[in-house]
Amino acid sequence: MYININENHIKKFLMISKHFLLIFTVNFIALFLMFNLFPVSTPSKSNVQVLSPISHKQTVLSVQASEPEITVIPTPTLILPSPVPTEVSTSNISNRKTTLKSSYKIAYFGDSMIDTGGERREYDEHSLKAKYPNTDFQLYNYGKGSQTAAMGLALFHQPLQYKDRAFPSVDELKPDIIIIGSFAYNPYDPPSPTQHWVDLTKIVEEAKKITPNVYILAEIAPLRATFGRGPAGVNYETSTAITHSQTIIDQLNGAVGLAKALNVGLIDAFHPSIVSADSGGNPAYVNPGDGIHPSAAGFEFMANILAKTIKF
Repeated sequence: MYININENHIKKFLMISKHFLLIFTVNFIALFLMFNLFPVSTPSKSNVQVLSPISHKQTVLSVQASEPEITVIPTPTLILPSPVPTEVSTSNISNRKTTLKSSYKIAYFGDSMIDTGGERREYDEHSLKAKYPNTDFQLYNYGKGSQTAAMGLALFHQPLQYKDRAFPSVDELKPDIIIIGSFAYNPYDPPSPTQHWVDLTKIVEEAKKITPNVYILAEIAPLRATFGRGPAGVNYETSTAITHSQTIIDQLNGAVGLAKALNVGLIDAFHPSIVSADSGGNPAYVNPGDGIHPSAAGFEFMANILAKTIKF
């Protein structure tokens, strides 16, 4: 059988074929792009499957329910230096670390408040040995009674010949530490706390030429109304006792302030021994025989403060 296909039929067929091919191509490209650019993810309870746009292979990425894990960098171990030996300490005068020596020379300079503390300052020696049992202390008492600060200044560089003590000058002795009494218990006539300050300053400056380790000792507070009362005391009238003891207090306060002003050590037995402004010092620390100088308890009290204060 013969089929008559003319030119018009062929043109129509080709037009339909091209149209169909164009639709097929567009759909194919659309599907291809959709699956490659927008991968389909399928969630699950423990993970999510993601189609990689690069490899076209499925890769499983775990999704944790808790916070993301943080990598902790371990802290390096801190290596501490070896402990400082107990024999090393810092001086509160020069701020220099020094090794505790086997022996120290300490010179005391002052009036009768120093003088009556023992020919060899036995109370201080006992307290120092209790704190430093393996150290030897050579204590030199340069104290003399009835000395104002001006008198003390005149004698500072002189050798001592007093009672059973025969010492070279402090310059020649070359002590490691010099402790200077306040000279507060011997006011000037007429009283002059300002001149006391000036003369005590000069003594400290002279001592610092010998050693940087200089301390001022502010002795126990005086009694007030009963100052100087006793079998061997001066037995002032009450008003005189109060006036005289006030001058002593003024000079003790001056000595405390001077230590701070001159940047030297302060052995402060004055403030801890005050009972009240009216009664003054603690009677237990005062010799009942004269009502002025320290008792045995008073010297022990000062010695304990001294041992706690001095730095080697």
